[in-house]
Amino acid sequence: MPHRESSYAMTLKRILLSVLLTMICLAGLCRAQEAKVVKQLDDGGYVVEIDGKTFRAITADQLWSWTQLQSQSDVDKKDLALANAEIAKLRGALELAKRDVEIAKKDAQLEHGNFVRAMAMYEGERKLRVQAETFIPHGKVDSFFNNPFVRLVNEFGKPFLQSWVTSRRQCH
Repeated sequence: MPHRESSYAMTLKRILLSVLLTMICLAGLCRAQEAKVVKQLDDGGYVVEIDGKTFRAITADQLWSWTQLQSQSDVDKKDLALANAEIAKLRGALELAKRDVEIAKKDAQLEHGNFVRAMAMYEGERKLRVQAETFIPHGKVDSFFNNPFVRLVNEFGKPFLQSWVTSRRQCH
């Protein structure tokens, strides 16, 4: 058994020596970084310095809330894109409405011109009627039909005129 123990101890020493030599070799190859906490922030994060560069370390809760904010931001960006599309559509409708208003203004101007011309024609006709009334003999027409001779011709001449018109129709 002593031989086994010495062999076991020897193997253990060799393994330990191999590990130590490996660590010494790797220590020369690896560059160790020095990290130190510069400041603890009120929100639970830290400002740290590693090899002369300053970084901000955050907690898992902060990372989670920032992820939530990012997803909300993505939704808001989509909403903004939809709103911008709606604004563009409404601007197009506004331009069409402005064009319709311009057309309506032109139509109103044309109609106003037509109205002015019609009113001028009406005024001219009214003036002509007033002037024409001065040429109509007032009262003389009434006295013409009340004349006894015209009444006599009207009474006796009417049947003759009707018979003559009827005979002419039958001939044709």
